[in-house]
Amino acid sequence: MSFQKILQPLIKDVEGAIGIIFVDRDGEAIDHYSKIPDDDIKLLGAYKSIIIKNIQETSDRLELGSIREIVIFLDEAVLILSPVAEGYFLLLFMQPQSNLGKGIMRLKDVIKKVREEL
Repeated sequence: MSFQKILQPLIKDVEGAIGIIFVDRDGEAIDHYSKIPDDDIKLLGAYKSIIIKNIQETSDRLELGSIREIVIFLDEAVLILSPVAEGYFLLLFMQPQSNLGKGIMRLKDVIKKVREEL
């Protein structure tokens, strides 16, 4: 199943949005849409599993609950990781000067649509 029709509008509608990837718990790409090379966005998706695993293990140990969203600010990018369903995540890759609020709101819309397709 292709999720292109769901993922693509976010990248086109949010200024500074670079790519979005839908991945499973192991970081394997299910689908993506990106302005950067496929291998680069897939690499980001693959490494997200390490980040999520470490944060969730710490959260479990401290009894803080499940991950609702992870935002990572880098010098040259912003990464937003959001759970879609058990074992599935969306990763949005944006430029640092992007409208973060708009990116998060549109990401929530995409999550709803992806859930409907699962």
